Amino acid sequence: MKLVVFDVDGTLVDSQHLICASMGRGFDLVGLETPDRPRILSCVGLSLDRAVAELAPDADDAVQRRIAAGYRSAFSFGRIVERSKGEDREALGEPHERYKGEN
Repeated sequence: MKLVVFDVDGTLVDSQHLICASMGRGFDLVGLETPDRPRILSCVGLSLDRAVAELAPDADDAVQRRIAAGYRSAFSFGRIVERSKGEDREALGEPHERYKGEN
């Protein structure tokens, strides 16, 4: 048996826009200001819980969990839309206001 593992994040698939938009959705859900794009991207590679703790250090655990849940939901939906090759992109709606036009 052979096993091949690829780390494609940022190599074959650039997910920075989706990461930032999804984090924006998580912060929107709790009514907090979304950190800027460079700040969000500085947390790529951390676990989601750790990234949210870094981005929202003053938020209590319950709020951080809601941010993470919003992120997971938006990111998963974004991946589904990406896989549909754009057929259902309208269903995703507009990208988070802060990240329109950024790739």
